[in-house]
Amino acid sequence: MEVLATLVRRPELWATEAGRKIVVDPRHTSLVEVALARSPETRRRRITVDVADGVVTLKRLTEPERAEKIVREVPGVKEAKIVQVEIPPPVGM
Repeated sequence: MEVLATLVRRPELWATEAGRKIVVDPRHTSLVEVALARSPETRRRRITVDVADGVVTLKRLTEPERAEKIVREVPGVKEAKIVQVEIPPPVGM
């Protein structure tokens, strides 16, 4: 136990900002995806979620207002951005 206590105090083993981002951003991505999947209004939509430093960017939305509201309620989200992406019609139509 003393060995662990000694190791934890060593600066080279402390968490860095880069290390936190590696853990936090994917966690926020998962939380946002789950929140969107739980909502009847967004669960059948194909929405791309990107998170960087707590800022969530949603892409491929047809009704962005509801999705943005859901995302803003997820703990740790600092901001929600909407990027409208036009989806071309299927070939042959």
